[in-house]
Amino acid sequence: MKHKTLFISILVTIMAFSCFAQTKKDHARYDKISREYVINDDGSLDYTYKMDLKLLSRRSWNDDFGETFIIYNPEFQTVKVNEGYTQRADGTKVYLPDNAITNSLPFSCTDCERYNGIKEMVISHTALEMNCIIHLDYTIHSDAAFIKEFMENIDFVQYCPVTEYTVTVKTPKNITLKNRMLNLRLAPTTGTEGDRNVYTWRLTNVMQSSNESYMPSDMVYPELILSTFNDMSHAYFAFVNQTAFRDYNLPESSETIASITNKDKKPYDNIIAIRNYVADAIHLNNLNPKYTDYQASSASTTWKSACGTELDKAILLTAMLRNAGYEAIPVALIKERYHSDEIACLDLISHYAVRTRIDGTDFYLSPTEKNGSSLEYTYGGYMAYPIDSSIDHFTARYLGPVDNEVSIKGDIKINDNGTANERVSYSITTAGLPYYEIINDNSRLSKYATGTKGEITCGKVDFTNAEFTVNAKDVDMEQIGESGYYTLNLPAASNTFSVSPAYLNENREHPIRCKKTDEAYTYTITLPKGWKSVTKDVHKNFMNSFGYMDIDIRANGNTITVTRSLKITQETIEVSQYKAFRAMMNDWADDAWKKITVKQ
Repeated sequence: MKHKTLFISILVTIMAFSCFAQTKKDHARYDKISREYVINDDGSLDYTYKMDLKLLSRRSWNDDFGETFIIYNPEFQTVKVNEGYTQRADGTKVYLPDNAITNSLPFSCTDCERYNGIKEMVISHTALEMNCIIHLDYTIHSDAAFIKEFMENIDFVQYCPVTEYTVTVKTPKNITLKNRMLNLRLAPTTGTEGDRNVYTWRLTNVMQSSNESYMPSDMVYPELILSTFNDMSHAYFAFVNQTAFRDYNLPESSETIASITNKDKKPYDNIIAIRNYVADAIHLNNLNPKYTDYQASSASTTWKSACGTELDKAILLTAMLRNAGYEAIPVALIKERYHSDEIACLDLISHYAVRTRIDGTDFYLSPTEKNGSSLEYTYGGYMAYPIDSSIDHFTARYLGPVDNEVSIKGDIKINDNGTANERVSYSITTAGLPYYEIINDNSRLSKYATGTKGEITCGKVDFTNAEFTVNAKDVDMEQIGESGYYTLNLPAASNTFSVSPAYLNENREHPIRCKKTDEAYTYTITLPKGWKSVTKDVHKNFMNSFGYMDIDIRANGNTITVTRSLKITQETIEVSQYKAFRAMMNDWADDAWKKITVKQ
């Protein structure tokens, strides 16, 4: 008789883990989820998924769980449904009929012939009712195609809670599995089963995804990163070792490049013209690169088909920029907290972009969106991996976040006819400032000034900061009836603190993610002779470990002075700080303190 032995290692945390108790009524519940990965000796992979899902409301099968979708690529993958049935509330089982399993074309592939071979298996679950249990067991076999090593990122959170979630990985004894658990201290049980190493993680009572606003999801939910690559460097060179990253020659695009560029224009204008062409004319397929085994299409292939993934479009944009005479290289963007030199998972890459140089400065372009700013600032807190097959060592650059800063100084004079003359000085620091657009056209700054319209005088401008002045004459004030009362909304800025009190419920279960900010507003309002302020004097001050707020409104004769300041010093507001933070934000957002009322 053949015996299996399992040697248990010391655990950092004992097998069971309870994330959070569920206090609200659930529409459904996973009794069990099991994911097993078996790495075969030839490098192929057998992935088996099993679930038992209990439905607790009509919504659960009408809107959420009536079907299961499995995307796969028949070029190197096959799918087998091992077992599927619905256990009804009375205990009887209704097995999946043959016509409950169909193959279709994934929506993300419908507009690109090159990807028409990729399939989406749709499994329609039958006999659904209250308190039934959907049981599904299927296996995906993947050949060792382009990427020979195993990589996986498992996000344990689901749309409903999970009672028990098990992940098992079995590898040949000569292969070491690297693993990293995020947001949870839990080590695997390790041992052997025949001629294989076995790694197992078991979680219990995994919370469902939250619908709270401003969620720092990647800091709350447990995630598991798995890889058999030795390190990130080995994964990087396995990925870039393909023709698409070596051949950027694209003579067929020359005519188009000539028609959309002009040698008499500034480099930025031509570069953006090429980027806009790729964003508009090349259809985007939102297909995860793992379904092509991370094999990218050449620039020529994407050009001829006029469609591609974000990675394909980044390669095409690189080729077109190079053929137009500009430096360019594709770049992968990954959140800094996912980056590690020791463990690699290409599925954690969030976006692909292109790095070019304008006037000696690096500029990061999106191949899919027509933004006028460098992604270097939009994706603050990310790591950038240049995708370059010619280099001999892996490098990564950290893109630091840009904190919001607003400084507004307004000199406002009320006229006898119920209008106002405003001179407002702005200093705006924000990610995503369209620097080159601004220096070409000062009117672009108007979107950063709200509550006032007038002549813009531009001062110092760089990639993250703009200083300018708006002069507005005869601005209409809002007249209240025929009683001689007028209200004036004070000028503001559009890039102010992004957390709205409207989305802050009385109670909260999870932290808030926000941007650090420093806002300061000073207004001096001068009234004509015989006019008076009916705005109540206000002084509100709030200080806490996460920042402070100060609002001061004072009238002195024919002068009203308004000062407002807000500073947030944390990127994460903890649950213990939430009530104080919410109270402060409610005061800060109160419209009563963003305007003045005067009487003629």
